[in-house]
Amino acid sequence: MRKILLLLLLFLSLPSSAFVEVREGQLYCDGRTWRPIGVNIHASTLEKRSFEVAAQYGWNSLRIMPENISQLKQCVKWAKQKDLKLCVVVNPEFPIFELKNFSKKKEIWSWEVNSCSQAALVRKHCPNHLIICEVEERRGGIEKLVDSAIMCESVDILSVSLLPLERGWVSSTNLYLGLRNCYMKSAELLKHISRRMSLVEKPLIVSACAYPRDKMFRLPESVTSLRDSYFQFVLNYTFPDTGQHLGGVYFQRWELPQVGNADKHLTPMSIYPTDTITQRILGLNKKCIE
Repeated sequence: MRKILLLLLLFLSLPSSAFVEVREGQLYCDGRTWRPIGVNIHASTLEKRSFEVAAQYGWNSLRIMPENISQLKQCVKWAKQKDLKLCVVVNPEFPIFELKNFSKKKEIWSWEVNSCSQAALVRKHCPNHLIICEVEERRGGIEKLVDSAIMCESVDILSVSLLPLERGWVSSTNLYLGLRNCYMKSAELLKHISRRMSLVEKPLIVSACAYPRDKMFRLPESVTSLRDSYFQFVLNYTFPDTGQHLGGVYFQRWELPQVGNADKHLTPMSIYPTDTITQRILGLNKKCIE
């Protein structure tokens, strides 16, 4: 009996991974503030090795885009093995009622949707998880999207992308001189959204952040000083009214260590496990990824 009691006490004392929750505009997990710093992994690169290297590199969360329920099930298994939390982008083709099978999975910290109607459906089946609504600027402006997401009871968090090259804030031939404009435009966008969110305590996260390597280089070991400066700006950005940081940041485009001659798909946006300066800026702890 004594042995059983000791084992029970030991089991109860073990740390358990709790569901993430929002308190006063910040994310909390296991009673402490938590901030997802991770990378985007698309369906085509969702493999066990991606999760293994992500954990070794030091990311604490992955934003994934699975194509189907079967692929999502496998991702949850890999995330559990490597103590990673998942932000799952809800594929429009998903049979949303099947998401209820994941409602007790603590490896999933959030679902990301692009409308309030979709958020309400996901909340119905997954009440334990937080729901993120993407508010990307479209024709007619961003205001209506932000306002509807703020008022929607099923939405806990708002997300926006910071992709200066795609947004036209900088050109590929003017990466150095255009960096200051990227700071200004990014701050303007974040302030604009946060002002409209001032009456609610919903965090704002960056769903995709990217900046090219210097001179649009592609290969590993190439210079990343401009990109690192922009990443540092985003990570350290604080909202003027509250002094709080962004709720979290997901970066792209992250690459696995190269195997053989596999550099054809690399882009100037690529983040490699060998980017040690970027690693320090992001506060990661790379360990034994070679």
